[in-house]
Amino acid sequence: MNRRLVRRLVVVLTAWLGVAVLVSAPGGGTGPAPPAPSPTPSPTRDPCDDGLVSIDDFVMWDSVQDGVAEVPVHSRVPCPEARTIMYSTFDGTARAGEDYVGVQRGTFQIPAGSTETTLKIKILGDQVVEPTEYFTIRLLAGAKFSDPTANVILRDR
Repeated sequence: MNRRLVRRLVVVLTAWLGVAVLVSAPGGGTGPAPPAPSPTPSPTRDPCDDGLVSIDDFVMWDSVQDGVAEVPVHSRVPCPEARTIMYSTFDGTARAGEDYVGVQRGTFQIPAGSTETTLKIKILGDQVVEPTEYFTIRLLAGAKFSDPTANVILRDR
């Protein structure tokens, strides 16, 4: 066999078998086989990729005293590490500073291994009789989101 054909055969066998193949060189010695191709590493997959996060709408009674809206946040699957989620609040008919404490860029965590938590927003009580009001919370970063927006509805007593 000619040398070129032997080299091609060695390369094909090495790639096909996944191991180095030694071939007798002319004169009885052995020559080194070409190196086996290195396996392509499979990309690591983030276990939290399927953990889409959503936030629920929330309704509460507004009263004379301050209160807290405990807005439910859910993840589809638990993540092995805690996730820090960034959020902001936006005025609707309820106004930051008058009806609730607004947040420009706040954070909260979904604990490791958990699929739910609550986002707490301070509600400011007053003695003014008002119609039903609302403000919006939007999840901004820290996860992939299936429903990143919630309305918090404040009903007057």
